[in-house]
Amino acid sequence: MNTLEIYMLGNLRILLNGKPVLGKMSSKAAALLCYLAINRNKAFSREKLSSIFWESAASETARYNLRYTLWTLRKLFNAEKKQPEVILTEKDSCFINPELKITVDALDMENLAISLQRDNSIEPVQLLETIKGLYKGDFLEGFYINKSVEFNDWVFYERERLQRIYFEALSCISKLHIEAGDYRGSIQLLNDMLRINPLQEELYEALIRNYLELGDRNAALSQYRRCSDILREELNISPNESIDTLYRQIKFNDQPVSSTSDKKVLQYEPSGLKLIIYSDSLPGESELMQPRQDILTVYASCLPVIELQYGCLSDLIRAILRWCPQHILKELPKCFWRDLYRIEAGALDFTGEAFTVDQLTALSEKIRIFAALERLFNTIAERISFTVHIQSVQWIDKLSMEFFRYFLFRNHDVPMTVVFSGMVQEELAADLRQHFPIKYNKK
Repeated sequence: MNTLEIYMLGNLRILLNGKPVLGKMSSKAAALLCYLAINRNKAFSREKLSSIFWESAASETARYNLRYTLWTLRKLFNAEKKQPEVILTEKDSCFINPELKITVDALDMENLAISLQRDNSIEPVQLLETIKGLYKGDFLEGFYINKSVEFNDWVFYERERLQRIYFEALSCISKLHIEAGDYRGSIQLLNDMLRINPLQEELYEALIRNYLELGDRNAALSQYRRCSDILREELNISPNESIDTLYRQIKFNDQPVSSTSDKKVLQYEPSGLKLIIYSDSLPGESELMQPRQDILTVYASCLPVIELQYGCLSDLIRAILRWCPQHILKELPKCFWRDLYRIEAGALDFTGEAFTVDQLTALSEKIRIFAALERLFNTIAERISFTVHIQSVQWIDKLSMEFFRYFLFRNHDVPMTVVFSGMVQEELAADLRQHFPIKYNKK
């Protein structure tokens, strides 16, 4: 008896008695076979199948095309000797022969996932290898039929459905790993899932928590940055509130983050952001200006040029590019360097591009520049003691001043120092203090 194997997860493969036969059939014939095989317990009317695969043809022409395609499949599967029919036809319906020995990887994977939900005592490693061995890629990857909108839509929704089933199965196995204390096994699974769908935020959150259970705080923070970068690059959004809250809990030790009560939670005591404002006439200036070996201090000067927007920030970025260690700067993703390139050409060394191609409003451009420079400050502050010193602040341009208000308000826990010096008027000092939230530590 013929044995038929149809592999639809990944690139389509059809084997008859162990030999590939996809090259011997038309794309419509292959599509029809796949459609009937994945719905092997259903019978479809000829009218329904005709409308799916030849929707643009007249009714009689479509039914003729269906008869001809069924004939080519019958001829192919019975080429050597008399064999049971693969596709049975009745007066007005078609369906896969229920007695046929047929393997369909998509159905096998789905049945395994169902069995996992019903019986979680199954050995997770063995089941994982089986499911991953079946799921070699998206359903009918790269397969498309011209002028068959309904079929192509069916492929799209079936692809989403099977991917969701695969994700749910891996998620269930990941939880079994966690219950067994195998956090590294869970991490490997979550990374496999992210390779398929890198925009699924809950996977990053699960990764962060797994690394915390292993006591690897740096790796947990790295997963947050990974999530933030991909969402910014692809969707221009920030991580959701749940991930952002978890990040702040790790970085600033707001509360314990480990779910295991008998494990020691890593403590991190940030020095917090320091704001120093002083006038050139005040004593102690020489001490503040004295460079130190253990601190990266970058200076930016403000110029008395009307309407020189972003002038101070541009000078600041140039100083950072000159003095900050290159390995730290390379940690900032290219998408942020592209936004910094809008105001400082020196960022070209990290963008890999000579110009920006998007057309943004002034407001959108400002938001992206602010976010990129904020991320740069945070990246440096995580790696090295960092001080930003703005000189001649009385001449600071409007947008640069607006950035510092934004940064001080949002990042008061970042371990770095911001210094403003020059002919500081009380009005300017009051404005800066207003945007710097003061934290009171309870004794």
